[in-house]
Amino acid sequence: MLSLLLTAYLVVALCYASQQAAADPYRALKIYVEGNSAGGFVTPDDIRHELGQLSRDITRLPADSINTLAIEKRILAMDNIETANCVVLNNRTIALTVEPLVPAARIFDTSTGSNFYINRSGKRMKANARYRLDAPVVVGRFSDKVQPTDALPVIDYINSRQDLTDLVSSIKVTPKGDILLIPRIRGHVINFGDSSDIANKFDRLLAFYRQVMPVKGWEYYDTLSVKWRGQVVAKQRNKALEPQPDLVGDEEYIDDPGTMMATTDTPLTDMQ
Repeated sequence: MLSLLLTAYLVVALCYASQQAAADPYRALKIYVEGNSAGGFVTPDDIRHELGQLSRDITRLPADSINTLAIEKRILAMDNIETANCVVLNNRTIALTVEPLVPAARIFDTSTGSNFYINRSGKRMKANARYRLDAPVVVGRFSDKVQPTDALPVIDYINSRQDLTDLVSSIKVTPKGDILLIPRIRGHVINFGDSSDIANKFDRLLAFYRQVMPVKGWEYYDTLSVKWRGQVVAKQRNKALEPQPDLVGDEEYIDDPGTMMATTDTPLTDMQ
């Protein structure tokens, strides 16, 4: 009988404690920003501003009225947030940990005149004058069929090799989906085709640089194309290379790839 009474007491006490805990507000909201190495473009104050009145109500309203999943969803809706994790700690504090968006590329969409950053999943973050993040530049007219993320496999491969990082200045994606590499060696562009067979395409390109360009001259061609398997197609320049204009703002000079497109030219050399 005594055991039954003790058990009943514990059940009632636990229920009361649980109800009391649900009715009491949380003690605090702690916000942690991780991986914020890109100039601090996301701060705890930014997160509090996004939560608005909710960030203050957490220490005023009953705990059972606070939905941590809804808080996560609200923060993830911010364009500059990569991840968000909201949990309740044992000391009745809510810990909200966020990671700023990790830019995979900076996109200049010539069809809309907009520019923005994307992460690996394609989430877009509007470019802001307050910060400038270090990310590869991709220019193009994008559509439902041609997306900025199409260039990411090529960007990943370039970033994995220092020699290619030093070679490529920026990337353009054509309306047909061809990826054009704009090298730091001024005067020509590289038609890379799609993002298939990446390693072999770069092997052919670098072999062409070593074997042909020193003989023909670095301004002899205006387009090199490696989009066709086993070939390097070179298109001879048909006009003089124009002087490089002065830089304007923070935009880098890019040779106009619109007039530098290998299409049906006969392959200058075949490379297996």
